[in-house]
Amino acid sequence: MQPAHMECVMTSIAPPPAELERQHPLPLCLANGRLNPAAIGWSRRPMTHCNLPERLGRRKRWNDWRLLTPDWMLAITLADLDYLGFANVHFIDLHNGRQLVRTVRSLFSRGISLPDEPLQAIRFAHPDLYLEANETATALELIVRSTDLVDSPLSGRFIIQHPRHLDSINLVVPLGGLEFHCASRHIGLPMQGSLTLGSQHFQSSHSLSFAALDFGRGIWPYRSHWLRAAFAGPGGVAANFGSGWTDGSGLTENAIWLGGQMQKISDAIHFKPDSQRPGYWHLHDDHGRVQLHFTHLQEQRSEESLVCLRMYRQLAYGRFDGMLIGEHGERVKIDGLMGWIGKNNARW
Repeated sequence: MQPAHMECVMTSIAPPPAELERQHPLPLCLANGRLNPAAIGWSRRPMTHCNLPERLGRRKRWNDWRLLTPDWMLAITLADLDYLGFANVHFIDLHNGRQLVRTVRSLFSRGISLPDEPLQAIRFAHPDLYLEANETATALELIVRSTDLVDSPLSGRFIIQHPRHLDSINLVVPLGGLEFHCASRHIGLPMQGSLTLGSQHFQSSHSLSFAALDFGRGIWPYRSHWLRAAFAGPGGVAANFGSGWTDGSGLTENAIWLGGQMQKISDAIHFKPDSQRPGYWHLHDDHGRVQLHFTHLQEQRSEESLVCLRMYRQLAYGRFDGMLIGEHGERVKIDGLMGWIGKNNARW
């Protein structure tokens, strides 16, 4: 993997219509439980208190961490989907494809407690799976243990940095009717730590290992689908792209980080699967700022089902190559940066 290369050129980029950037903290909901119209928009820092009302079957909350290195991936999810909750840990060796999964489910999300704001402490304790996230102003300590992974007990401890200068992409989006969602995406967080699987020991490389947090709180329609892609690399280069759930709202979750500075992209990102190679993708926008292709290494599939609930997720992990162009015309070559593309379909 090569560091991203930056060079300045004079390029004229016609900006699309501006999205509303919020500057002040606000509650997500009004006193009657409906979406606070003043909260709609995006921000560079978390600014929304997600005081979700009771809404039988429609309230969805989750914290999802992805720890990605050139050699392995670890996904940790704690979710409350109202009538079902689950804690999940999923490990993939990106070289040989070995996967280990442990999921603990809870009817009506009993025993699962999630905070109303990102970057707050979380603890989940079960005989088969233990998760703990301890937040400070500048770092997160993430601890995971599982004793029931087919004779391969898992344990890991990681320190994930929250550099003060590093922005995140945060947005509140109306989904139609009485539905809405608040997302807080934290991308390209430097991490270090180690993971033990049975007798095997996996270390993270400080300069090439990055974490991402997806904090989601919302009132969702029964049927939903979305695509998302993200990657990160040395030199403060990262990206987050999505489609589906924001369509028609006038907002996008699309952003790039160059030299650690976030630049919002209001254009839609077009996800084009390669017709000749399953699992390979091309990504671009309409103004030429995003020109990427994705090479698939390994795949993660997961499904949650309970009577009328079905969530299906398919994620491909691999490398991104291509070019990003900054808002001032600077060109950044993307050369083998690790990331993922995920497809999600839900009846929930």
